[in-house]
Amino acid sequence: MNKNGSSKTKKLLPPILIATAIVIIQTVWSVFIATVTFKYIGWYVLIFIGVPMIAAALIISVLISRIREIEKGEEDEASKY
Repeated sequence: MNKNGSSKTKKLLPPILIATAIVIIQTVWSVFIATVTFKYIGWYVLIFIGVPMIAAALIISVLISRIREIEKGEEDEASKY
């Protein structure tokens, strides 16, 4: 494997791991809370299931955007300073 491909792989790993961990933790927590408060149907389902699922979708979309940036070779803004 060439050095450029290895560098891209190293840059892809942290965002993927962090996004995956956040989505898993958030999903497990929201399912746990929803099962504990299952007797209260309505707003609780919206708050503890709907909002985390929307947040997970947003996290995944940001991850996809970041992967595309890395594949194009765009550098991190923070690394410039």
